[in-house]
Amino acid sequence: MSIPPFTEPPSGVRAVTISTPSTGLATLDNADALTAPAIGSVVLVPGFTGSKEDFIAVLAPLASRGVRAVALDLTGQFETPGPPDADQYSLAGFAADVWAVAATLPRPLVLAGHSFGGLVVREAILADPLAADGLALIATGPHAIPEDQQQLLHRFADALALHGLEAVWQGKRALDAAAGVPSPPPEIDAFLSRRFLANTPGSLHVMIETLCGVRDQVDALAAVAPPTTVVIGGHDDVWPIDQQREMAARLGATVAELPAAGHSPAVDDPSAVAEVIAALLG
Repeated sequence: MSIPPFTEPPSGVRAVTISTPSTGLATLDNADALTAPAIGSVVLVPGFTGSKEDFIAVLAPLASRGVRAVALDLTGQFETPGPPDADQYSLAGFAADVWAVAATLPRPLVLAGHSFGGLVVREAILADPLAADGLALIATGPHAIPEDQQQLLHRFADALALHGLEAVWQGKRALDAAAGVPSPPPEIDAFLSRRFLANTPGSLHVMIETLCGVRDQVDALAAVAPPTTVVIGGHDDVWPIDQQREMAARLGATVAELPAAGHSPAVDDPSAVAEVIAALLG
């Protein structure tokens, strides 16, 4: 889970709800932070148990580079309402959320996805490859996560089904404390708790199924993708870094490897991630 460094939107960034036929997508939009005409736009897509706030530190750096940026909560994620049942969610449905946001933005347009969000933007491009002009895949991989990570997520899903969100959250906090993981500041801790408990279980279950079972579609993506950059955290502990480099090579993508970053480059090195996105907009 990404832990944002702060949760209060910076100056010029405001919460905006984008209506769709099925829900209202909660977003953070940096439009009012731009001081000159935009050079282009980006849709920022978070990962599993994440939210639009995972990109909060990137929004001002993007504005300073002339990039209009909108980060969203996917359907069933944090402040975007969604139906309770898992059978009403799909990777294609999450990709439709991305296009609903993109439809409100001027081109040229980049799609940027973090972790599970990378799988979502890949699906979006495969569905409509001419609707975007650049692609940033951030700390994501070519196919399902490694087996050891799958086992953790299956246990998460079982606990969620048996005990519910509150029990899972308290269990995670207890495990972190036992492992010596430092507690975040109280205001961040309160936000993380509120965010986790606001997720729709059905949405989480489908995200888990996708992360554990999605097949390799890199070659199909390579055939249609716009200019692409793969952003790799030097200390990423989810998809192996070698897999991410190989994915980039198969895509013919630029690689931006950030040595100080882990699995959340937009948190760990927001200026570098903003530079990657601005470069894709030329």
